[in-house]
Amino acid sequence: KIQRDLDILGSKYPKINSRRTTSLIKTNQNKSICVNGTTNSFNVADSALAKLFEVLKMPQGNKTTNPFLLPEWLMKSPKFIKKEFLAALMGCEGDIPKFKKNLRSPYAIRYRFNKLESLKGNALEYASQIQKLFNGFGIKSTVQVREGNIRKDKQKTIKIQITLSNSNLNLYRFLERIGYEYNYKKIKEANKILNYIIYKEEGIRKRDFFYREIIQLKNRGFKTHKAIQIISKKFKIKPTKIWGLGYSNKANHASWLIDSYDKWSKSNKPNLNVKWEKIKDIKIGGKKKYVYDLAVEK
Repeated sequence: KIQRDLDILGSKYPKINSRRTTSLIKTNQNKSICVNGTTNSFNVADSALAKLFEVLKMPQGNKTTNPFLLPEWLMKSPKFIKKEFLAALMGCEGDIPKFKKNLRSPYAIRYRFNKLESLKGNALEYASQIQKLFNGFGIKSTVQVREGNIRKDKQKTIKIQITLSNSNLNLYRFLERIGYEYNYKKIKEANKILNYIIYKEEGIRKRDFFYREIIQLKNRGFKTHKAIQIISKKFKIKPTKIWGLGYSNKANHASWLIDSYDKWSKSNKPNLNVKWEKIKDIKIGGKKKYVYDLAVEK
């Protein structure tokens, strides 16, 4: 997809080069960690593109050893530009969203980067800029400073970690309003999790509905067990399923309505990568000059 963007800009590029890599990382506790992976890269020799990057004040050189901030034009850009930046950033360097086995809540999504200890102030200012961009979309996040590693040149680094709250609402806002770019695996998993969150919210709404129905009957003078029996019969639900709602001061325990992510994924395989929404209203309009066709990428 990066190459498709370069096509739009008229830049030429060679084929993508893939190679296996092995790196030895030394921690601040003098422990050595061996990391094996695959690196995919290609070089672009385009003076016009380089000049564009320079005009846009894009960072140059090693991100760990050089201070940099987001350019002012980006911080003041319209939301659709900020969205593209954040989606590309998370697609390249953010966590892939994933769930613990047999649970209904995901791990928090994080974005991490390393910086020399001497550049801690710059690193935190940059992290604050990223937070500000997320805040503009209603997405909550926290910043933490963790121990980094010892570089080959003996300089110590710190790790800055930006963590997005994994509440249903926050995760929904991130996946719906930002998401990922340039990483098909992350995009695919994000679509699945977005559908699961929508499914979870529907289950929570049902739970809240049953809770209100029970409360209304109790307010009319019905004893709790009788109210549960009435709701059970009316909506064809086993009394044991809503027993906890009847004897609680608030709506809780929606697990009987919501499958774990693993179980839900297995039973919804054909629809995982499409976001489905209910049609709320259909109106017949008058004659229009133009007819618009909505399409998606193949």
